Amino acid sequence: MTGLEPGTSTVSWWRSNQLSYTPSWARARYPTATAAPTLEPRGRDLHSLANQTIDRFAIISEVRATSSEEPARTAGTRTFRAFEEMVLRHSADAAMLLHPERGVVYASPAMAHVLGTPSEQFLGKYAGHWVHPDDVDVAIEQRHLATLHGHSGPVELRGRHGDGTYHWFEAEWWHVEDDHTVLHLREVGTTRATREALERHDARLHALLRDSSEIVLILDPTGRRLTYIGASTERILGWSASDRGANHWPDLVHPDDLDRVVAELDQALAQPGSSFRATVRTRHRNGSWLVLEMTATNLSADPLIGGVVVHAHDITRSHQLQQELARRALTDELTGLPNRALFLDRVDLALQRRRHHNDEVAVLLCGIDRFTSIVDAWGHESGDTVIKEIGTRLQRLARRGDTVASVAGDEYAICLERTTGRSAITTFAQRVLDAVTEPISIDGRVLRVTGRLGVAVAPTQAEPDGLLRDASAALHLAKGSGLQRVAWFDHRVRSSVLDRLEMADALRHAIAADEMVLHYQPTYDTVTGVMAAVEALVRWQHPVRGLLSPDEFIPEAEVSGAILELGGWVLRTATQAAVTAGFHTHTPARVMWVNVSARQLAAAGIVEQVTEALNAAGLPPACLGLEITETVLLDADSGFAERIAQLRRLGCHIAIDDFGTGYASLTYLHRYEVDVLKIDRSFVAGLEAGGHDASIVAAVNGLGLSLNLKVTAEGVETLQQLDLLCEIGCPSVSGFALCKPIPANELADVLDHTLDDRRSIFNAARS
Repeated sequence: MTGLEPGTSTVSWWRSNQLSYTPSWARARYPTATAAPTLEPRGRDLHSLANQTIDRFAIISEVRATSSEEPARTAGTRTFRAFEEMVLRHSADAAMLLHPERGVVYASPAMAHVLGTPSEQFLGKYAGHWVHPDDVDVAIEQRHLATLHGHSGPVELRGRHGDGTYHWFEAEWWHVEDDHTVLHLREVGTTRATREALERHDARLHALLRDSSEIVLILDPTGRRLTYIGASTERILGWSASDRGANHWPDLVHPDDLDRVVAELDQALAQPGSSFRATVRTRHRNGSWLVLEMTATNLSADPLIGGVVVHAHDITRSHQLQQELARRALTDELTGLPNRALFLDRVDLALQRRRHHNDEVAVLLCGIDRFTSIVDAWGHESGDTVIKEIGTRLQRLARRGDTVASVAGDEYAICLERTTGRSAITTFAQRVLDAVTEPISIDGRVLRVTGRLGVAVAPTQAEPDGLLRDASAALHLAKGSGLQRVAWFDHRVRSSVLDRLEMADALRHAIAADEMVLHYQPTYDTVTGVMAAVEALVRWQHPVRGLLSPDEFIPEAEVSGAILELGGWVLRTATQAAVTAGFHTHTPARVMWVNVSARQLAAAGIVEQVTEALNAAGLPPACLGLEITETVLLDADSGFAERIAQLRRLGCHIAIDDFGTGYASLTYLHRYEVDVLKIDRSFVAGLEAGGHDASIVAAVNGLGLSLNLKVTAEGVETLQQLDLLCEIGCPSVSGFALCKPIPANELADVLDHTLDDRRSIFNAARS
């Protein structure tokens, strides 16, 4: 039909053969080839040709109608063609009648308005004359398709406007007769620019939403189903619009948050334009929960939205951080137990609930004995293990409703709510102490610790901090009262504690102000009668209360920790006094005995401290003896034995003081390297009455001699006691009957006194 050669495209054929093909109706008009119009008709001839073509177009239609033996339709057809011409002439769209050989054979008046060029200037033009070069092939192809199928388009192409620029047009072709096609053009530049702007806006918006840290959703007007899921939603929550599980959003909300969110959403849906903000946990596609901070706005009345717009961003990390900060603010980091602030809040609640019951509220404060010594001896990690283990034990011990808290490094507070009297509290307190004293295994070693309790029962009008303060006062009393393990608060306790706290402050000042002094008590050899040693005894020259004995301030120094500073001062002063008195020049060398506290011995630097004191004074280690009380060894850990051995290897003498008052004295002799046993004065005091005390003294003396240990009997206050000790064979003695403790400036006067001299002096004083 088209006469295409094999391998020739339709477009190429139209371009090369537009003048070689003449349809039947054109041949009827132009019977010879020479009668056909030329490619470039000029002026009036072109207008005449256009009008003749339209007329011929109508006549051909009439002829076709007549030849088909339908004379009745001829008038109707002529009327219809006239109507078509009128439509083309008066249409707002530009219209062209195209012929493949003659180009544009008719152009509607609207061409001037649409393309900015008079319509007659298009007559005889082809696509290449006014269509953009890049769009010519499309135009020719679409015209050919219309010829084949009756219609083609619409497509958008660029055409040359009268202003010399190319504008965008929407083009559509209709096949009307033989090879004639009608082309309709309408300018779409503005529409296209708007569309492209919208597309760019949508692309930019999509990119922003895709990379945004915010989730964007749109719910339907009922607020129950999702109609839009932003690209960032899939990146943050893992859900995409194609996931069926994401469409029904209530399934994604944590059950504990759902009712609250639904209630707030329903309230917003009731009023167009309203919004609300909420924090909600939302399920990620992987099953985990994220915390979102969301804002929802009801835009159901907006035709562009038609629903509820939800903006949300992930605050999981900050939420977790806030929770962690809150946890740290209210709990002890090491044990995980409530801290002081949370404990006081729990006590306050217990006191409020007490108003509705007749039960009591009590606070117990438990402290670990010698915890600082444990840390010094075993290390901080071991100390942490002790703290955590005891905290766990107390937590298991507490009843439901009770609160166990860590209120200080080595102190635990327990609030007993709804107690039933002092007896029940006492029973519970004993269970606490039993739990504390259970062995603790640390790296294969077994550590035993002890604890003390302060108990305060809430009065009628009580405040949480006041109740805890009262329990602390009772604990302070228990720590400074020897073997007492539980102390109950009363007003006398507070007065005593205040006195002791004042003493603790004054004690630290006294050391710095040189108010501490040493007195020395001689020890005599019962065989040679010479003064073999002296014991340094600390005194406090109080500016108001006068000279205070050790019993009045040493317990407080132990509890407050001032004993470490005081012990160091005693070591330095005593070693210097020994050098001044010439202990190292005497034959045999005299020994300066110094008491060492439990805290000093537990400190890791005790060996270095002793070495520094000896070096500073220039005193040989053989002239220094260190006394350790048996009760200290009772609670000693494995580190004590090593430090005692180091001090003995240094050359110092080691004595167990108050021997016989502990629970396992023979065990100490096996465990520790010592040189001297000092028999406690309580046994010496009973010598004159005979009986058990005399037997104990004789037994201890015999034990020491059999183990090649020196034995010293302390507290000799009568000559009869002295004689009995000599009969027993005790190697050395000391006491007021021989010589009272004397200040340093009097020490030189008694260095050469013998035991007989001291007897005479004692007898003379009595007479």
